[in-house]
Amino acid sequence: MTATASSLAQGLLILALFCWILARRFQWRPVRGDARQWRMPLILIAIGVYATLGSQHKTSSGSTIALTSKEYTYLVVGGLVCLVLGMLRGQTLEIADHAGQKMKRYRALTAVLWVVLIAVRVGMDLYGGHMGVQSAVIGTSIMLMFGLSLLGESVSVTLRTDGFGGGRVGTNGDRPQDW
Repeated sequence: MTATASSLAQGLLILALFCWILARRFQWRPVRGDARQWRMPLILIAIGVYATLGSQHKTSSGSTIALTSKEYTYLVVGGLVCLVLGMLRGQTLEIADHAGQKMKRYRALTAVLWVVLIAVRVGMDLYGGHMGVQSAVIGTSIMLMFGLSLLGESVSVTLRTDGFGGGRVGTNGDRPQDW
């Protein structure tokens, strides 16, 4: 599979996952304190690491692409940006107590932060290409960056709920306490 076809396939998969996740997360869902909250981010990160670092990128002439300090810098900076934006997004979730169960859901601001993440990622990709980062690395790192963003969100929610579904919840019905 060429880098362009791989990038297109990953892009379509990310779009489908994004729409599915976004639609589900506007509904109240329990804050889980088990491995399920970490499963999707870690799977996406593993796939992204394999696609970006573990697979061999070939040029049209058949030679293998070697990653340089530019690519590693792009991956580290991009990963940190996605992780931080995911953590910020996790701070915007509404968390409330419904019949003794901690519940969470997205707000409009949460969706806006998704759009910001996508815009930042597109800007990084354009700038990275301009600075000499190989397009194969830019394309194959999409899944990695998406997973890091979801990981940041999970970490943030866990910290806000004092870990694993416990912690502070507002006392005025469905409205969470402002922290």
